[in-house]
Amino acid sequence: MSKLAKRSKLKLWLISVLIISGTASVITWVVQTTSDAVVGSLEIQVADDSIRKPIENVAAIEIGERISDLNLSAAAARVSTLPQVRSASVTRRWPDRIVISVDLRQPIGWLEFQDEIWYLDETGEKYLPRVSQPRADLPQFVAGSDKLLLAASTAFFDLPKKLLDKVARVTAATNSNIRFILTSDVTIIWGSAERGERKSEVLTVLLQRKAKTYDVSAPDLPTIRVN
Repeated sequence: MSKLAKRSKLKLWLISVLIISGTASVITWVVQTTSDAVVGSLEIQVADDSIRKPIENVAAIEIGERISDLNLSAAAARVSTLPQVRSASVTRRWPDRIVISVDLRQPIGWLEFQDEIWYLDETGEKYLPRVSQPRADLPQFVAGSDKLLLAASTAFFDLPKKLLDKVARVTAATNSNIRFILTSDVTIIWGSAERGERKSEVLTVLLQRKAKTYDVSAPDLPTIRVN
C-alpha cells in the first residue's frame, strides 16, 4: 500500500471517529436537555446502609425530575454536609440514572466536646454525629486541644494492631504524656507521638510479660510495673 493510500485511510478513520464521537455527544445533549429527559433511577453507593436515607433526603433529587434542571455539584455539596460524610460525588449515567458515590468517615474513637458526643475519624478530625451515646466499641479520647487530639490519634495508630480493639481510653494531658488504658485496666505510657514504630516494637516484646503498666515513653529504656 502506498504512503498516499495509507494517509487517506488514516484520514477516513479519524473522520469516522470524530463523527461517531460527535453523534454520541449530540445524543447525550439532546437526552439531557429535552423536556422528556427525566431522572429514571437514583443509585446511592455507600458502605453504611443506615445513612442511605439521609443521603437521599439531603441530595433532594426526585425521580421524574428533569435532568437538565439538576445541579449535580450543588447536590454533592449538600450530601457532603452530613457529618458522617468525608466526600461525595454525583454523576449522570446513560440514559437516565443518577449515581451518588459517598466516602464515609471512619471513627476511631469519641470525645466530649461542647457538652455533646463527638467522633474522631482516622485523620484526627472530630465531627458531630448527633448521637446520644457513643458506640460501645470505640475508645474515649481525652485531650486539651485539637493539636493534642491529633497527636493522640497518631499514637493510637502506632499501637500494635492486636491492641487497637482493646483500648478503652486515650489521654493526652501534654505532648509528652499520651497514655492508653486498656479494657483490662492495663495502662500503657506512650509519651510523645514520636518514634511510634519503635515504641510499638518494644511494646510487643514487653507484652509477653504480664504487668499492670507498660512504659515505652523512652523506648530504649522501657519499664514495666506488675502492681
